[in-house]
Amino acid sequence: MECTNILAGAATVDITPDLPTELAGLRRGTKRASSASDALEANILTFRIADRAVALVSLDLLYPGAALRESIMRQCRLHEEQLLLTATHTHSAPMTQFGMNVLGIPDPAYVSRIADLISREVLGSMADMTPCMLSYCEGQADHSINRRFTRWRFYPGSLGRRCDIAPDPTGCRDERLRMLKVTRPDGSAAAFLWNYACHPNSYPDRHQISPDYPGIVRRHLRERFGAVPTLFMNGFSGNTRPPFIDHRKNLSSVALNLIYGPRFRTPNVVEWTRWAESLSRVVIRIAEQQGTYVSCSQVRSARCSLPLADITDGSDQQPDLVVQGIRLGDVCILGMNVEPAVEYQVKLARVMNPWMTFATGCIDQTLGYLPTEIMLDEGGYEVEGFRKAFGFTGSYRAGFEHRIEQTFVKIREALL
Repeated sequence: MECTNILAGAATVDITPDLPTELAGLRRGTKRASSASDALEANILTFRIADRAVALVSLDLLYPGAALRESIMRQCRLHEEQLLLTATHTHSAPMTQFGMNVLGIPDPAYVSRIADLISREVLGSMADMTPCMLSYCEGQADHSINRRFTRWRFYPGSLGRRCDIAPDPTGCRDERLRMLKVTRPDGSAAAFLWNYACHPNSYPDRHQISPDYPGIVRRHLRERFGAVPTLFMNGFSGNTRPPFIDHRKNLSSVALNLIYGPRFRTPNVVEWTRWAESLSRVVIRIAEQQGTYVSCSQVRSARCSLPLADITDGSDQQPDLVVQGIRLGDVCILGMNVEPAVEYQVKLARVMNPWMTFATGCIDQTLGYLPTEIMLDEGGYEVEGFRKAFGFTGSYRAGFEHRIEQTFVKIREALL
């Protein structure tokens, strides 16, 4: 098969902070990490056809943040639609997004240092592009569970119904695992981009830096295919996570499950590793597929904004909700600066059909969660509980889901 006229560059850069450091994403207070299970990385893919170029950067962080994005754009002289900057959303990394002190306070020196490192590698990969082939592969995993469970619960002196973060085996999830393979003319792997909707929030050691399960997967991909850049894009996973459920039979666990219903638990290292290794085997099998050849004659990119004031009450002073898309032939890579519920993956796929669509949240300055309208009546963390930690002052109002779908249509039209 001959190469198309698309050029690609790829790079990996170590962004592990100096230790000890504070971890982000733990609402009961940040934890101080004194060691690392694996290096934190920024993995980079750049594409060019004629004078149109784009850069995709996947970071082992909770959220990227506006300061980091703006520094990279400035140093690389990129327009805002040319840079898709997303975080894998590991909860075992330092904070780089300013303005969410409940979740963690960034170190400005660290943010500046990794901005310089990433910018240098983006520029280097754009200067060293070579012809490539793209292929799309997909398969099914079975490694996540819905985390919104509505149930009756006992409260002091009363009985009430509420939605909790708890396992719901019947709830919506997206087990489709998508992959874009970038291959050199000689057939060897140049880079991988893979996409799966599952919160990376279950690494067992809360005092250790870790890229979480994306780090285990890329280690196995590199063992199989060589030391290639490997980008992970966490799908619309606002209400999905690894299925570590408390099945213990000791007296206290049984009593708590009787009172509160099924609960999640933190796995031990052996259990977590077994689960991550199992997911890695699925990813390897998909990577070994020949896949669907992606014919690409143009690179397109676009960003669309939706003011939060249009879909919430009380958000007049907050940044816009952003949807960004990059199109490579029949492949569309789309990101949002929120954590969307998994149900939006179905809505997005319907709008983008027949394009092969990669969806990710946690781009740029991430605003908070994006629930569905059904969830508004149920309440729960994705509707109300997240707001204080994120400084999210608004409340979603009826009809907002339709506006989100309209924005999906708008970004599709911009990518045509």
